[in-house]
Amino acid sequence: VLVFLLALFVLVLIFFFLSSSIVFLYCVFFFFQAEDGIRDAQESRGLGDVYKRQGEYLYHALGASAWPTSDSFANASEYQRALFWYNGVMDAGMLARPPLFSADDLLHKYKSPSTAALRRMYPGCDACKAQPEGNAAAHPVPNTSVPSLFVCGAQDPAIMCNRPYALRTREYVSSEYTYVKVECAHDVLTESDSCPAAEVAKVTAAILDHLQQAPTP
Repeated sequence: VLVFLLALFVLVLIFFFLSSSIVFLYCVFFFFQAEDGIRDAQESRGLGDVYKRQGEYLYHALGASAWPTSDSFANASEYQRALFWYNGVMDAGMLARPPLFSADDLLHKYKSPSTAALRRMYPGCDACKAQPEGNAAAHPVPNTSVPSLFVCGAQDPAIMCNRPYALRTREYVSSEYTYVKVECAHDVLTESDSCPAAEVAKVTAAILDHLQQAPTP
């Protein structure tokens, strides 16, 4: 009986592991399929059909706020319009396109197995694969001439806004420039485990001060 119960327990664990893995892989696969739609050059200019092709799931997951008191996008087309910068500005030649790192480089050179696995699943946009070394902007955006506030979440794993290259943003602002670093991750306006209330308060105060200092038209 003990052996039977032990075997049954092992089978349950295996089933649970396989089920969790399948769900995880499905979610990751779906997300990056949706990402592939965003990065489509033609659709990024069309502004609206990408999320219809994906059943608007990504819009409902990210573009429609889960908080009833928060602002959200009215529909998938509006969300797509807000994401034009994602690859659209690169397609338009207004921003440089960075190099495309291969899964092998990410795994062996940069020691990031999780990112390498995602690269294997999502090889990148067509323009990225056609020119993996990247390309310069054909129509560079001029320096901004309005007062600018840069709020940096120092723990953000994606933006990495406290790195030397991010700190050079100051060179592209010809007006007043303020840099505020807080110990938060990506969301710097929501109190959470990754962004304490005191840090959110710093961000809120900086935004209000920036608005108050803005010249009156």
